[in-house]
Amino acid sequence: MLKNYLLNFLPVYALSFFSLTSCEKVFEPDGYEAYFGGEIINPQSKEILFLKNGVVIDTIKLDENNRFLHKFDSLAPGLYTFQHAPEYQYIFFDKNDSIMIRLNTNDFDNSLAFCGRGDEKNNFLIDQFLKNEKEKINFLKY
Repeated sequence: MLKNYLLNFLPVYALSFFSLTSCEKVFEPDGYEAYFGGEIINPQSKEILFLKNGVVIDTIKLDENNRFLHKFDSLAPGLYTFQHAPEYQYIFFDKNDSIMIRLNTNDFDNSLAFCGRGDEKNNFLIDQFLKNEKEKINFLKY
């Protein structure tokens, strides 16, 4: 009887124990590590410029699949710009963000999508930008 009880409920107990005691990534309070990556469809060049206040911080190369991934060891929180000539867009990084983008250069702003840690604020910013562009067009009609 006890043997059947152990055989039936031991996996449940073990699973419960491991799920409650599993590791969770703890970010350092003074760490400013960040990742930026993604995919560009129909690229105009083989590189992306990463800027802060108009000054180039880094040049990120695209691979043969038009993808990229770059790790920043000490990226201070704030508003940055990434440029894939001739287009550019703003991106907000916070501590330990890991942001991936996907865009099509044929419709740069409308196709831009963010995912990963920090995606919510960046998707909100691009939505506001697109609404503002639409309002400008409607305003000019009047």
